[in-house]
Amino acid sequence: MPEPGPAPAVDAAPPRRRPLTGGDVAWGVGVVLYLGFVAFATLAPTPWATQGAQPHRGILDPEMWADPVTWTSGSPREFMLNVMLFVPVGLLAARFGVVRGFAASVALTFAIEVLQIPMPDRISDPRDLVANAAGAAFGVAVVASARRSALPSQP
Repeated sequence: MPEPGPAPAVDAAPPRRRPLTGGDVAWGVGVVLYLGFVAFATLAPTPWATQGAQPHRGILDPEMWADPVTWTSGSPREFMLNVMLFVPVGLLAARFGVVRGFAASVALTFAIEVLQIPMPDRISDPRDLVANAAGAAFGVAVVASARRSALPSQP
């Protein structure tokens, strides 16, 4: 039996990434601008609004989730606007995969609702969390469906 020789050299260099293109930069700028818009729309002061009326802990209060008034108050228009606001968030987050993209979107909307708790002119509302998550889920589902339809069909 021949004696084993030295082990082959292993290239420890990380794989090369493709260089950034103008499209990559435009994509990045667009993402930053849209997320800035979401932050402004959800966290900026609203001087035209009246003082919020919510439990002390907002969405962190279990009673707020169980209260039927939470789910029957508010306008359907506002609910749909929240859904539509987060569809692009889901489209963007889907870049990280379906599960991780949806989880990141829900984490973002949860963080927004928690940040709204101490704001006197904002209301941390479970309906908003559900609407935002629904919009993000729709965006992620659109990307997942497009990816699935782009796969070659199996014979």
